[in-house]
Amino acid sequence: MTHYDPRRPGKEVPLQTHGHDKYKRTLADVLLPDGTNLNQELVKQGLWYRTYAPGDTVLEGLEKEAREAKKGVVG
Repeated sequence: MTHYDPRRPGKEVPLQTHGHDKYKRTLADVLLPDGTNLNQELVKQGLWYRTYAPGDTVLEGLEKEAREAKKGVVG
């Protein structure tokens, strides 16, 4: 699945989907052209809560590190 990226007109970013939430919204990881997982980067910088992805141990570790470093909104 891909999604249009308004910051890059004419380009799409790949999404790695994981199903739907209780409101039928698609759950996905956003993968940037360089291979970076945007979800992980946001958590690493303290700008996104892992609670929106329960059970993801990678995000759990990144959020813990962000909290300990007092980064973003989680610090």
